[in-house]
Amino acid sequence: MSRIFYISTFVILVIIANLFKLYAQERKVLTLVTAPEVKDMMKNDRVVLINSLTQIEYSIQHIPDSINIPLSEMKNAKELLINKKYSIDKNRPLVFYCMGKSCLYSRIASQAAIAMGYKKVYWFEGGIPEWYRFNFPMLINQPLKSIRVKKLSPSKVAKLIKKENVMVLDVRPTWWNTSKGMIKNTHFMPLVKLADHYAEIPFDRPIIISDGLMKQSPSAARFLIDKGFNILGVLKGGIMRWEKEGYPLYDKSNNHSSF
Repeated sequence: MSRIFYISTFVILVIIANLFKLYAQERKVLTLVTAPEVKDMMKNDRVVLINSLTQIEYSIQHIPDSINIPLSEMKNAKELLINKKYSIDKNRPLVFYCMGKSCLYSRIASQAAIAMGYKKVYWFEGGIPEWYRFNFPMLINQPLKSIRVKKLSPSKVAKLIKKENVMVLDVRPTWWNTSKGMIKNTHFMPLVKLADHYAEIPFDRPIIISDGLMKQSPSAARFLIDKGFNILGVLKGGIMRWEKEGYPLYDKSNNHSSF
């Protein structure tokens, strides 16, 4: 038994080491910038500061003079567009940001821009959290940001969804693959689509919102509460915590419906 344990531990350590090595290699390829550097770069009117999150997250808070190009819009694209209309010159400096080091969107967006042929791409890894630490100005939608969202433990959610009328809304992106499945009979609507399609969600049902790690569900909850929906709360820790605490997950293709 102990030998199996040590072998398993060794394998896990090797995997972690390889992941750190890969992350270090990616950091070498990308040009990283800090909040003060970004602020200084913004004095040049050719610099385009790009928020890689969804429209809803951007509307709640963003750095002044930045534009919103959700990562999902960059998939299979050959160039970047301002307001979905005007192409960005590939010689203009681009700076991508999102919600800090734990947020993958800006890193992936930076790599995608390089693959498209943009010559001057910068990754603001620290993103919004670092910007706040320097007390730099932010554009904030106070009414939305101040909406309180309840965080419901997996045990609480498990009890609530036994009630026939409670609906679980999963807002993970379409490309999510960090988990083997989702809560049974979940309704799926990626956050990036929510602003345009929220009217398709039943208005007369109490709703619990889930995602991967509770990174996007609070924004979805604030948006829907503002629209008058009965949001009971968000799954605390997301699907990753739900799974970790031993609650069942079901195959994505057979146990959910999409709006």
